[in-house]
Amino acid sequence: MKEWEDIGIVLSSTRYGEGSLIVEIFTSNHGRYRGLLRVGLRNNFSSILQRGNLVEVRWRARIEDHLGNYSCDLIRSYSSLFLDDSLRLEGISSLCAELSMFLPERDLFSELFIETKEFLDRIEENFWLCKYCRWEVKLLSELGFSLDLSKCAVTGKREGLTFVSPRSGRAVSLRGAKGWESKLLDLPSFLVTGEETSKKEEILSSLRLTGYFFSRHICKGSLPASRVRLQDKLSR
Repeated sequence: MKEWEDIGIVLSSTRYGEGSLIVEIFTSNHGRYRGLLRVGLRNNFSSILQRGNLVEVRWRARIEDHLGNYSCDLIRSYSSLFLDDSLRLEGISSLCAELSMFLPERDLFSELFIETKEFLDRIEENFWLCKYCRWEVKLLSELGFSLDLSKCAVTGKREGLTFVSPRSGRAVSLRGAKGWESKLLDLPSFLVTGEETSKKEEILSSLRLTGYFFSRHICKGSLPASRVRLQDKLSR
């Protein structure tokens, strides 16, 4: 018998037959894991299994390669804090959908888990969208495509970084980009300076930037629907 206990973030739950759910959880020490949760006649699992909720989870299977069975207890509900805030709810949904789509199953991402939990713990703050954008840059890095925003790929200078090369993911300064501006991606300044911002166009530039590299290098096509909705909501 194989079994473990961990904490994790609920990514999705899907009805499976009568009285069971297939639950997908991003765990601290076991990565993205799926398991079967038998709910029977209990009706309180819908609140426990909201996307983004932090849960204590136990997984058990006769053989490690099997789907296995889950039992879950709620530690903290994030989405219930924002029932009247559709933008934050979409942000949580987008985060979970990206983890579900992009992370290989059962691979360990301990550092990413820590940063994901820290983001959710701070999603009530004013600059949560800025933090979300930085989380996406971290996700890209964890998946093997780090953006190099430290210096200009052309001049080697650290000042005036304004663009990103769509081929290499390296920053380019205004001077280094001369004549090629239309071929490059905009680089929002807060990703370089570390400052907080609530400027919509800066946030949208960051979402377009990471969205481009997700589509090109990670998912090879369309982004998750909730990620598209998040960007659309901000564009209005």
